[in-house]
Amino acid sequence: MRRLLIAMGALVALSACASSGPTSAGSAGTWNFTYDSATGVARAAQSDAGATIQCQAPNGDMLLVDSVLGGRGVTSAEFKIGQHPITVPAQSNGRQLTIRLPRRPPNLGAYAHLSQEPVSVTAGGRTHAYAPDAVQKIAQVANACWPSGS
Repeated sequence: MRRLLIAMGALVALSACASSGPTSAGSAGTWNFTYDSATGVARAAQSDAGATIQCQAPNGDMLLVDSVLGGRGVTSAEFKIGQHPITVPAQSNGRQLTIRLPRRPPNLGAYAHLSQEPVSVTAGGRTHAYAPDAVQKIAQVANACWPSGS
């Protein structure tokens, strides 16, 4: 009887651990950049479909859409390049998180020289670290959307 109770306790503990979701996710994919000169839309998408950044020239809003951080009730997120975090408004619909990135600060177009700096977004207690070339593609979108890069 004692063995049965110990086994049941172990199963309950294991199932509790297995059911809790991850608090961080990393992406190993690469980003690709496209620009549609007819519409003025600059877009960078991560190959593993975890995130998309899009902006329409000449003075459109840059939106980051993340399908990994799609929890409900999220109203803000921390967008971080290297050691430079900013808190930005966010919206979630349960499937994806949408963040409107500001023109300043920081000047996103000026980050191309930080090509090795990690980029991540934290929202709802979870963090999504993007693929290593994210900062270069963010700078490309910013510079295509906002000719002055800011």
